[in-house]
Amino acid sequence: VGEDGFLLKQIKQLDRINAHVNVTQLSVKELSANDINTMLSFKLCVPLRLTQDLAEIVHRKTKGNPYFVKEFLQSIMSNTMLNFSVKERRWIWDDEVIDLQMISNGVAELLTKRLHSLAKDKRLALQIVSCIGFQVNGYLLRLLKDSFPFDLMEALDSLVEEGLLEKAGGIYYAFPHDLLYEAAYSLIPVGERKTLHKLIAVVLAKNDTNDQSTAGLAVDQINPWIKDKSILNQEERLLFAKLNLKAGKQAVATCCFSQSRDNFEAGIALLAGNRWNAQYRLSLELYENSAMASFMAGNFDTMPSRLEEILSNAASLQDTLTASALLAKLLASKGQVASAMSNCLDVLQNLGESFPREPSYSDAKNEIDSTRMLLRGMSKEHFKLLPEMTDPTKLDVMRFLSLCCAFADRSMSMLLPFICCRMLQLTLKCGFTDDSLIGLAMISHSLIMFVNDIQLAYHVSKIASLLIENHPQRHFLRAKLAAIYHDQSRWFVEPLQSIRCSYIDTYQSSMIVGDIDSAMNSAYCFCMAGLLEGMKMDTLEENFAWLMQDLTKHQHVLVLNLSMATAHQFVALSGSNLLTDYRFEVNSLQELREVARTTNNVLHEYLIDTVDMLLKCYFREYTSVVEIATKYRSAKAKRVIDIFRVFYGGLASLVLARDTQQDEFRQIGEKSVETMLSWKEHSVWNFENKLMLLQAELYALNNDFNMARSAFQASVESARAHNFIHEEGLALERYGLFLIENRLMNEGRKQINLAIEKYAQWGATKLVESFRGGSTTHELIGHRTSGGDNLGFTASFSFSKWRR
Repeated sequence: VGEDGFLLKQIKQLDRINAHVNVTQLSVKELSANDINTMLSFKLCVPLRLTQDLAEIVHRKTKGNPYFVKEFLQSIMSNTMLNFSVKERRWIWDDEVIDLQMISNGVAELLTKRLHSLAKDKRLALQIVSCIGFQVNGYLLRLLKDSFPFDLMEALDSLVEEGLLEKAGGIYYAFPHDLLYEAAYSLIPVGERKTLHKLIAVVLAKNDTNDQSTAGLAVDQINPWIKDKSILNQEERLLFAKLNLKAGKQAVATCCFSQSRDNFEAGIALLAGNRWNAQYRLSLELYENSAMASFMAGNFDTMPSRLEEILSNAASLQDTLTASALLAKLLASKGQVASAMSNCLDVLQNLGESFPREPSYSDAKNEIDSTRMLLRGMSKEHFKLLPEMTDPTKLDVMRFLSLCCAFADRSMSMLLPFICCRMLQLTLKCGFTDDSLIGLAMISHSLIMFVNDIQLAYHVSKIASLLIENHPQRHFLRAKLAAIYHDQSRWFVEPLQSIRCSYIDTYQSSMIVGDIDSAMNSAYCFCMAGLLEGMKMDTLEENFAWLMQDLTKHQHVLVLNLSMATAHQFVALSGSNLLTDYRFEVNSLQELREVARTTNNVLHEYLIDTVDMLLKCYFREYTSVVEIATKYRSAKAKRVIDIFRVFYGGLASLVLARDTQQDEFRQIGEKSVETMLSWKEHSVWNFENKLMLLQAELYALNNDFNMARSAFQASVESARAHNFIHEEGLALERYGLFLIENRLMNEGRKQINLAIEKYAQWGATKLVESFRGGSTTHELIGHRTSGGDNLGFTASFSFSKWRR
């Protein structure tokens, strides 16, 4: 107990007032290492020789204070560093692990009080370590030893003996507690801190080698002080600008994008006023890397100004290319896809590549058709045997063609075949490059979009996928491809559930390489696929919450608007409060449509309409579904989302055909059956249940009761077998109504209740609620039957919502 402690003060006060209180003082001295060893040996029931090293650690950590000894031993037991082994039938521990345990606050306070009484050399040595960090590599400290008029390493070793520093792994000098670390730094007079930091920074900078930590530590020492123009001369400013560039690149390599951006921005701040004349190459590198790191970190505050300065001061077309590519990505992330596309086409024209700005559908079809025969005989080995592309201009062309692939699909889709076919031509003529994989993938996409050749599209996409997975830069290539295309051919061939899982792999690869565009696209596709495949709503809510947080953090407007459309559908089905937890400028589907039209994002508008069709179909608003489907009646089914447009649009049309007997609705339904039948040839798993439900409705329209009944049952069984719980519910619902219309009341009631159970298992709370309320079931369907029985559904429903 210290002399100034609360307990001794109270005892002294009692003595002064002569209170009749008997006070017995027991003096407990500090325990020696031998005392602690004897105690541990007795308590742990092991020989003294086994506890000796542990006792020395405890003594060093506690300074022999009995209270702190007890506290330290309790802490290592609570942290499971001291355990009883049943196998060895004794207490066991790891001395090295326990040595890493931080000392208690009490011991730290005792040590802190000793700092002021330290010799000047030792105090300065402690301050030097505190300037660099909590734990410092001895190698770095040895670089500093000749900069001070005393033996720095000897002083540090002395501090270790006194317990004010610890030696970690024989390499690092570390403070035993953060309180001691803070106290040591506070001993440096405020006016002298800048000078000491600069001294350390200059020594480390001049001794910079390929050791990654040296450059980073040197700039960490000086960057907080660079606002003071007088701290560095012009030569030193240039030195630290270069070191910030090096440290920033090292941070990018370890995926520390915010840190790298800070380094690049510090480097820019250290450049001369006439930087673009006196320090052109260094300025170009710092500005480019700052903009790139800003994009990777999702921090766009300074990015536009940095790109503008590059484009204004670049000495050649070559020097503008990186900035132009980043500007296109920035525009696209803000939803200005048409501007991004125009920017890339202008660059390509300057590089000698021209493309038609408004090609027709037949032009696009002819372009991809001319490449089909060439592709049929190709394999992965064919591309692996190609030489590497080395022509710098062609490499730049391929880079901007890759960007165009991403933007064309969203705003100028008719241009896509021209772009990807040109990429294939350049690859075969000039050699293979990473961007060749983008060209292959987009050819696969174009084969589906323009000639409906699913088999060849899947073959080409598999070539691209195999080349990527065997590539040493597969994370980078996965990310690069995901920003553009998510292998749509797989949706027509492989089970939907397996495709969804691959989006998480792509998201993780994209985050590893700092490609925020690709990561956000992958996260969105992961959530959208979950909704389309019938993932449970509680799981989807977690997925959407994660997606919205990421999009908000990274300010990715384009994918945010896409996600909002899909999230609206999720909320309408589940009743979740997901969207109320976030505040967005655009909220309703109508507002999202206006944004899509304003930005000329045709794909975005189409996606909104398609998810709206799905939603309205489940809520039995069939007229609205057909009205939306009619907008795209002339469009050929060529995208993933078309699968669901064809299915829900066809289903609603066949329902209305039965109500109205209009031939127009029959034709739409029959066309949907024909399309779904062709898709089923490629994937029974994904399309069989959808085809059977459409065929069941067509049989019902044709008054073929037996065939309709068999098809409804087959659709239910297929949806169940392939884990599409939402479509199983839909098939049961339509089957139940069909039976009721044919006066099989009890059986129909059973199917309806099974449908409601499936919707409940799916988690579609609002959909389940839509069946409840209203009049008696006899009144609800009486207008379609001639006085049948009261059906008595578990959840009665409004018939008017079933057939509009």
